Amino acid sequence: MIDNITVFPYEPMSLTTGFNRITLGNPRLFFQFIRGLRSEQDNVILSLDNNPVSANHVMLFLGDAATPPDLNSLLLKDVLAKLTESFADIELMEIHDLYANLHNQIQQKVWMEDLPLTLASTFDVKKIISLYKPSIMLEEPASIFEEIRDIVELMGALHEQRTLVMLHITQYCQIAQIKSLHQYLLDQEIQLLDIECTDQHSGLEGIRDHYVDRDYVQFT
Repeated sequence: MIDNITVFPYEPMSLTTGFNRITLGNPRLFFQFIRGLRSEQDNVILSLDNNPVSANHVMLFLGDAATPPDLNSLLLKDVLAKLTESFADIELMEIHDLYANLHNQIQQKVWMEDLPLTLASTFDVKKIISLYKPSIMLEEPASIFEEIRDIVELMGALHEQRTLVMLHITQYCQIAQIKSLHQYLLDQEIQLLDIECTDQHSGLEGIRDHYVDRDYVQFT
């Protein structure tokens, strides 16, 4: 999570746990802001405990809310790490016995066919899991709101500490859904930042909300 985002020359914009929104009324400023976040340019500074931090370390950029993110490239490594860590010793022993039996059968076949092959015998549960080509597959969502909620649920299961960043959530979700999502984020102790590009701004009660209008005037 992060405490503040500073987009020069504006005042720092504070963020907190739950749903946060930054609305930019000027498209040029919007694209400069996104580019600054993605490429870590000097015009956008993130801070945690009053110290500058790298966006790559503290943010997970998911893109436009209407476009399903590639969760496999973003989170598969973390999901597999959680799976690997979840095995109890007795479960690892059972998997090892199965692996050893399979290894022996293949080795016997190599010898029978007199083939010049050597087989690695090191037991590695990560490599065994990779044989099954795992991928993240969430249930088909009925709405953009449900899709975001499913992603938040996955992040909660992973105890993810990075800030989720999405675009234009409030353009696709109703106010009641935003409030429900905010509470769910609080329950999961996750920070989400929604970045909007529109000059039609209306405040969201109980949510950290920042606005820079088309004429570059900042409101908080």
